[in-house]
Amino acid sequence: MDLMYTQNGIDAGIITRHRFDCDIGNQNDFQVELDILGNQHYTELINEYIYLDGTEYGGIVTERKISGNKLTLKGKTFRGMLNNKIIIVKQGYDYYIATGELKEAINKLFQDCFAKGYVVTSAPDISINFQFERYCSLQSGLDKLCSLHNLRMTFQKKENKIEVSFEKKSYAGTDSELSKDSSIKIELKQNKNYPTVLIALGKGELASRQVIYFQLQKNGEIAEALPNETWQDRIVATYENTSTEDLKKDALAKFKELTKGVQGTYDLITEVAVNATNLDYDIGDVIETFEPHTKTRIFVEIYNKICKKENEKPEEISYKVRGLIWE
Repeated sequence: MDLMYTQNGIDAGIITRHRFDCDIGNQNDFQVELDILGNQHYTELINEYIYLDGTEYGGIVTERKISGNKLTLKGKTFRGMLNNKIIIVKQGYDYYIATGELKEAINKLFQDCFAKGYVVTSAPDISINFQFERYCSLQSGLDKLCSLHNLRMTFQKKENKIEVSFEKKSYAGTDSELSKDSSIKIELKQNKNYPTVLIALGKGELASRQVIYFQLQKNGEIAEALPNETWQDRIVATYENTSTEDLKKDALAKFKELTKGVQGTYDLITEVAVNATNLDYDIGDVIETFEPHTKTRIFVEIYNKICKKENEKPEEISYKVRGLIWE
């Protein structure tokens, strides 16, 4: 893949000699180191795009440093740039609420947040009615929207647009490459310190107050359930919201946030660093693998990708995943 650069936002050429490092899903930034001998025009690339063609790796240059013949350019990725935009609540309204068909609603959100160039080009055919937290970042708000609807986002620069795609998260199947590589370090930790029961408290006073009970099932699903004897072994939390018109929806979103990354009978908190150029996954993909010593079966979700590229050599991609289930 070629490392492209723009001038005045329009594709202008390919950078052939470079050292490129890009983080997606964690730091959401990138860095390019260049030799500017014979390439003085590279010093003008502030506020321009640098990206690997056909991928999400890259973004807009916001910093530059010249040291002798070496030029270092840094910036935020297309995903990370959304963290610089705030969801503004219009005067007279309490919250920003995105309603209607997903694609249209988010395109309107991008316009309202002055996210220039961002366009949703692909999205599931679903309707939303989502209330964003007051004055949260665009990235934070969209991450919570995706979590609620089990979606993932991908980004790609094409011509003068940053195309955004929303897709349902899906199970990517078994991948033996993650298991057979003995250089992979898998750290398994069991954590029982999280709530498996949530009591949602809404409008009203005392006996007239709206109350809904939820509990986390063994299969990872959240269901309504009245207090029962199994609660003696559970951690119980409360959620209060006296202004919401849909307590159930808001409480479910809060419970999912509290139990994020926890599904199934057991709980797994793990990070697996995988150097695997031959693998091709996106943020949000779920893969089945196992820890080779204990033969523990693991479902892991990709949450961080790091791409390194030097000159015209092939890209080196590493993944970080978090565990969802172990058996």
